[in-house]
Amino acid sequence: MGLFELSLKHLWRNKNKVIFLLWGIIIGVTTIVTLYTITFSMEQEISDKFDQIGSNMIIVPNSESLFLNYSGVTIQGEAQKMVELSEDALDRIMSIKNSENIAVMAPKLLGTLETDGGKALAVGVDFAAEFMMKKWWKLEGKQPAVNNEVILGSNASSILNKKVGSKIVLGDTELVVSGILAEMGSEEDEALYLNLPLLQNLLNKEGSLSLIEVSALCYTCPIEDIVMQITNKLPEAKVTAVLEAVEARKVIVDKFSALARTVAIIVLFIGFLIVTNSFLAAINGRKKEIGILRSLGFKRIHVAIVIIFEGIVVSLFGGITGYLLGTLLAKWLAPLIAQMEVLITWDWKLGLVSLILAITVGIFASIIPVFRAVKQDPADSMGVI
Repeated sequence: MGLFELSLKHLWRNKNKVIFLLWGIIIGVTTIVTLYTITFSMEQEISDKFDQIGSNMIIVPNSESLFLNYSGVTIQGEAQKMVELSEDALDRIMSIKNSENIAVMAPKLLGTLETDGGKALAVGVDFAAEFMMKKWWKLEGKQPAVNNEVILGSNASSILNKKVGSKIVLGDTELVVSGILAEMGSEEDEALYLNLPLLQNLLNKEGSLSLIEVSALCYTCPIEDIVMQITNKLPEAKVTAVLEAVEARKVIVDKFSALARTVAIIVLFIGFLIVTNSFLAAINGRKKEIGILRSLGFKRIHVAIVIIFEGIVVSLFGGITGYLLGTLLAKWLAPLIAQMEVLITWDWKLGLVSLILAITVGIFASIIPVFRAVKQDPADSMGVI
């Protein structure tokens, strides 16, 4: 009878003990897989959510003479005195090394307009980019679909006495209010939002921009490098990273990562102790069997191979079962823990790592019992009833 066959027969004869040992490995692997899967998925989800929350870079002209404020940019009462950017800045931004990390660019032109209801802060925007960047915007009405449709901030609609469907007259130009923003508690409440080309035409500033808000996907990229790359491309501009948003994201993600590592190490250590103690108990109950094997000519290395192979077989089944249970458990627990939709997928790489981890734990947990087993004197072992 071969050594491996002997190991399998012993496992089959002692199914109850094997099941107890198996559950120790399954619980350890399941816990680690569940925790890692949930934590990793939450990291990705939180990172994606932060990347969707507005801009994390502001690009403005180099100027110190501005004083009406919008998103950290100020304008003068006489807009024609402003220092401005050119629209070709957008192309230059997309030519940087890390351009693949640029998610959204929202260019803006700021100015003041005399309307039939009074003077208003006018903001020319690319509405598609603006709504993509500012997902928190709540709109009464609808997004502008044609060039002469505009959006009003909540205070601007009250001051100008306009509502959805109202007309706004700008000299010879007539605009239609397609939507009104819900109150934000910021300068957005004061603004009149127009299509960028329309405002450029009204102000006689074709191709001009007052600022560019940039949302960069920087979960895996250094935002400081992107700022430097844009600065090199736009020497006439000042590029500022909104570090608070970046740092907030980093702190949250780092905390989840630290928690996962700490708990994984603790669970792994506990699993190691459980498996080791189970093997030690099994060896103590097999002294007579080991003595018989030695008396039949089995060498110490043969006994060691039998025990270690048993540990590998049990660990293999424990690793597979633990990975399956851990992933299923993560699919159920992740939305409850995160309080948000979290995508959990079957990761074959994690499954492979789970198997390697379980087998490694099984082998190392077998070492102490193996040393005890091979040190036993065959004669003493045969005398144990």
